Amino acid sequence: MAIDALHALSSIVPFRFLMADELAALVMDSSLMGYASGDEIIRQGDAVSDEVFVLLEGSVESVDVERIPPFRLNVIDSGSYFGERSCLFGMPRLLAMRALEASTCLVIPGPRFLALLAASRPFAQAFGTKLREGLGLDVFAFGKFDRKNLLHEVHGGRAELRFEHLVVSRIRVVLDERFVAVL
Repeated sequence: MAIDALHALSSIVPFRFLMADELAALVMDSSLMGYASGDEIIRQGDAVSDEVFVLLEGSVESVDVERIPPFRLNVIDSGSYFGERSCLFGMPRLLAMRALEASTCLVIPGPRFLALLAASRPFAQAFGTKLREGLGLDVFAFGKFDRKNLLHEVHGGRAELRFEHLVVSRIRVVLDERFVAVL
């Protein structure tokens, strides 16, 4: 079955807030990749890749393969995206991502995803809302972002990350019962 990536993206937050020409350009700048059940999409610890994956079809699991036995943290279904943390923060991949069934992803290069955040206020705001809802982040203001000069300051115990159209504060990511990262 052929995937219409443009049509699929137009229904996924935050991508649905892009104009038709922005969506078309994004699809042209990205790669459509198919994965078989069990294929590794992201290798845990990879410090080089910074792509964002939009799951158009199928399902994937996030797994901490460094634990014995490996520990599944989440299952992601089509209509979602993953991999944005490495793109945003320039950090190694925290978890492995594996296809649970035949799956298709639109693979967006990291710099292209960051360009969307910089160029589209509606996209950036919708993305910030998804971060806040999904990870318990508090988006509170707007500011400037340049990944090379990422502003990551601590004010009275509160961390701030400044993006082109949003500032994220008090980032608290619970990876599992043993580890809580506060940026």
